[in-house]
Amino acid sequence: MKYEVVVFPTDTVYGIGTSIYNQKGIDRIYEIKARSIDKKIPVLCSSLNDLKDIIEIDERLIKITDNFWPGALTIIVKTTEKHEKITGEKTLAVRSPNHNELLDLLKKEGPMRVTSLNISGEPPLVNKQLVYEKYSHVVDYIYNFELNFSAVSSTIIDATGTDLKVLRQGELLLEDILKTIS
Repeated sequence: MKYEVVVFPTDTVYGIGTSIYNQKGIDRIYEIKARSIDKKIPVLCSSLNDLKDIIEIDERLIKITDNFWPGALTIIVKTTEKHEKITGEKTLAVRSPNHNELLDLLKKEGPMRVTSLNISGEPPLVNKQLVYEKYSHVVDYIYNFELNFSAVSSTIIDATGTDLKVLRQGELLLEDILKTIS
């Protein structure tokens, strides 16, 4: 990736991100956000295929992503041995955003670690002027993508076990997800 730490609008809020294995960029994001290193940074991708070497992909996951990606669904999944050896992570939160310009960037650059642009504990930013005022001096680049934010955060489900568990309820309901895999 040309830049180490970047900012861009997603389909939900402004995000701050770096390449998936760029540890220096990841460390900078933790510092910029004043985020606890205990809180892992999710991965955004353009498609499930981008993650084939990173996460364990099964039929259930394929059905879920075929129906709800791109979109406001974050899925916690088990990682591959290869990814775990690199990062120490046994699980990973992954999502494909419903934002065409961001999907194009992810297709070009590959999966990215992305989290909301804000100081941890504060509301995420959705105002372009505030983003530039607060963050232009601490990030390498701010993408001027179209602003098309959803009013609701993504639904987060844990798919690491036999049963799916909702960890954060967003617009998408568990019953709708279960219909696609039954």
